Amino acid sequence: MKLRTRGASGASVRENDGKCAMFRPENISAFAACYASPAAGRDAGVSPLHGRLDGLPPIHVQVGAEELLRDDAVRLHAQLQAVGGSSELVVYDGVFHGWHMLDGPVPEARQALE
Repeated sequence: MKLRTRGASGASVRENDGKCAMFRPENISAFAACYASPAAGRDAGVSPLHGRLDGLPPIHVQVGAEELLRDDAVRLHAQLQAVGGSSELVVYDGVFHGWHMLDGPVPEARQALE
C-alpha cells in the first residue's frame, strides 16, 4: 500500500518513521489538512517549495534531524541556492517539529531563536 504523505516528501518520511515525535507517515496528511485544504497543497502560500524563490532576502532554515519534514527543509535550502539566493541550513539533533515554541524548557529552542 502506498502511503499518501501530502505535506512531506523525501526519504526522511520513511527514514524517520518512529523517530519523529510529531508526525508519522500515516498521519501527516491529516495534520496537513488542518493547515490547508488538499487543493491548496501545491500553493506557494502553503509551501514555499512550490513558489518562486528568487529575489528573497537571506533565509535561515532550521529543522530537526529526526523530523519527517527534514528533507523538505533540505530541498528548500537547495532550491534557494539554485536560484542564487542566500540560504543557511541548520539541522538540530534530538529536537522535534516546532521545538522553538518551548523556549525555556528546551535549551535548543533558545539557541535556535537567537
